[in-house]
Amino acid sequence: MSRAITALCLLLLVVPASSCGDGGKPVTTAPAPTAAPASTAAYVSLGDSIQYGCCGDVNRSSGELFRQYLSQRLNRPVEWLTLADNGTAESFIHGTSREAPQLDRAVALLESLRDRGEPVVAITICIGGNDFLFLIDPDTGRPCHEQLASGCGQPFRQTLERYKGQLDQILSRLNEAKDSRTPLLLMNYYNTWDYGELTDEYISAESGLVLINQAVANAARKHGAFLVDIYPLFKGKAHEYIAGVDPSDEGHRVIAQAYQQVYESLPPEFAQPFEARSPTP
Repeated sequence: MSRAITALCLLLLVVPASSCGDGGKPVTTAPAPTAAPASTAAYVSLGDSIQYGCCGDVNRSSGELFRQYLSQRLNRPVEWLTLADNGTAESFIHGTSREAPQLDRAVALLESLRDRGEPVVAITICIGGNDFLFLIDPDTGRPCHEQLASGCGQPFRQTLERYKGQLDQILSRLNEAKDSRTPLLLMNYYNTWDYGELTDEYISAESGLVLINQAVANAARKHGAFLVDIYPLFKGKAHEYIAGVDPSDEGHRVIAQAYQQVYESLPPEFAQPFEARSPTP
């Protein structure tokens, strides 16, 4: 499975650029005014496998395409840093036996970037889909998304209520850690089984997805995040936009376009501070 270079590796590899003088010789003619090279900025993606570009060519992933857009839009170099993995909202907050919580690592990354003076021009996140994808019917032992089963009702309701609190915790901590001018883009989910046909899997997933995406939208409003609504963009397009349960290359392109549309509609206090401008002659 291909994924982007992790943020920790990038932090070790990024070296500030420097320039050498001319040995102390006096300048006899003033050079024509030129724009100083814009410093590198960061785009950070967090959450589950969609956010690291699973599972095709990472250069065609939504993260890389959005990075390219940000660099052009802001007229400066932008690097993509991701901590995303295959986890759940539960592991995002509490970690696993093998890895520290992604939330703690995200806060540490944002603090590190701020300390070295590298602005974060955008944060994208989607988290929680796997919490529901992994639900099991206690009566049959089968995944809940495969069937319409009454036994899945209680596990789903419990997971949904827990998810609402998890979103509050995640977004609250990210807001505390990030620059107030950095836009936080919160993405909702598509129906993996939406092939335009009324199959059991589609109906089972659709009934729960309405409530999941409602929780995401409510959390975005509550915490000042910007909702990236990909649900309608994928409707009836699973054959084209989804490979397995993750986006295909075409699906990633659609997600990147959704990011761009949200970014273009941001209030000016979120994008303008990070735009690199040429000095006035």
